Amino acid sequence: MARGLIEGKDAREYAKKVKFSERSKKFDKFILDNIKLKNSKICDLCCGSGNTIELLSNKSKEIVGIDASDEMIIICNEKFDKKSNVKIILSSVTKIKSKENYFDYAIVRMGLHHIKDKEDVINEIYRILKPKGKLILIDKYHTNKFKYYLTEIAKLVFKFDKHLLNHFIISKEANLDLLKNFRIIKEEYLSVPQKKTTQTFMFLLEKK
Repeated sequence: MARGLIEGKDAREYAKKVKFSERSKKFDKFILDNIKLKNSKICDLCCGSGNTIELLSNKSKEIVGIDASDEMIIICNEKFDKKSNVKIILSSVTKIKSKENYFDYAIVRMGLHHIKDKEDVINEIYRILKPKGKLILIDKYHTNKFKYYLTEIAKLVFKFDKHLLNHFIISKEANLDLLKNFRIIKEEYLSVPQKKTTQTFMFLLEKK
């Protein structure tokens, strides 16, 4: 498996698991509450199995889903082959094949922490968004670097969770630094169990 990608049987299992989770429902609500522009052009980066596209396909003029996983693209094409306003692209999200200032909204839903070159992704999002275009970023940051890495190593060693090799989670401060060319309009956080070493956030941002 390539780093940052979910392929083959794992992709199918992951798609089923995340679609109906309580956390996923909260993400859906945040996205729907903040897509205000009708007939908008939307880019869904790290689109995975297309849950966000499914949520918005009847509310947008054009929605482009981008993912680097072959299997996720296959799943999306199975879902949306009859949707004329949906386009699915197999590509790295660090180099997006799109015009500048094209999209009204960009969405990255729990995908940024799988990407090592985060600055490249954010720069691409800035490039493809229209002036004052909106970015909906849903992801997580570590609350204590030492405890986080200690926990991750323990899970990797004792539970053999290979997917942890695809995690590049950074601090809140590092995330905010990445977003310096955006203005935060709204921010929400999911409640965190006491022993949890990461915090999930939902940001609505505007291109400066």
